Amino acid sequence: EQSGTDKKSLYYNAGNAAFLLADYTRAQEYFSLSLAADSSWAYSYLNRANTHVQLRKYREAIDDYTEYLGLSPDSVQTPEIKRMIAALNDELVFREQEAVRKSEEVERIRHEEARLTAERERRAEEQARIAAEKAQAEAERRRKILEEVAASLQAGASTNVSAGTEGVLDYEYEE
Repeated sequence: EQSGTDKKSLYYNAGNAAFLLADYTRAQEYFSLSLAADSSWAYSYLNRANTHVQLRKYREAIDDYTEYLGLSPDSVQTPEIKRMIAALNDELVFREQEAVRKSEEVERIRHEEARLTAERERRAEEQARIAAEKAQAEAERRRKILEEVAASLQAGASTNVSAGTEGVLDYEYEE
């Protein structure tokens, strides 16, 4: 708060300390505060870019590395930073491709599950149809048996059985 304080350096050093403690979120905040104090200080961009890499914020890291190179085009680190930018771009492309692949895989699985569900339903309907046909065939078989038994009983009922006197022998009893 005092006038004449070198805020960009204080925040920059606080960011470095937080980075060394692996508190990357706080380091990012401090490097951003350093840049708010002096947006032309290249080192804050470089260190914030490194922090973004740790936080896996690759797009932001590329932006900060690019800003650093714009402010310090003759830096001895330029070749390494360009390699890092290329690697981060490759990673972003890979992530996009991986996201597309995962999306396609989710869609393929959804279609396969729908197909399997339809197949299960078709099989259940087929089993129900077969069971109904068997039940109908069994009912028809029982109906025919009943008709045959009824017909047999009808035929037997129409036969006359006589208990008449023809062929009756007369027995005499001796007393």
